[in-house]
Amino acid sequence: MKFGDYDAPLYKRELMQNTDYQRFDDMIRLVLDCSPHNILVLKEVLRELERRGLIHFGMHMAKNALMTCVVFDLKDSRHIHFLDADEGGFTLAARQLKTKRSSTPTR
Repeated sequence: MKFGDYDAPLYKRELMQNTDYQRFDDMIRLVLDCSPHNILVLKEVLRELERRGLIHFGMHMAKNALMTCVVFDLKDSRHIHFLDADEGGFTLAARQLKTKRSSTPTR
């Protein structure tokens, strides 16, 4: 569907290209859509890596994701999108991570 400068198929392609994916502070922040089984497997892998002292991680699970869209100029494809889980998302995962790191002795 097109409406003025809005072209839905084009916007959908650009949405994927313009979604924030940058790393900051040497951390990876992800929003994943996983089955309950895959969540259990992922947690096991992350816990094992954490047990070995290779990583620290925080995780928050939610049933929904939120997308914030900032559109500067739709005609020139100037828009960016930020994804997060609902009910606290990255904030709750970061809180969990900080709690773990503060209680873990440094090597």
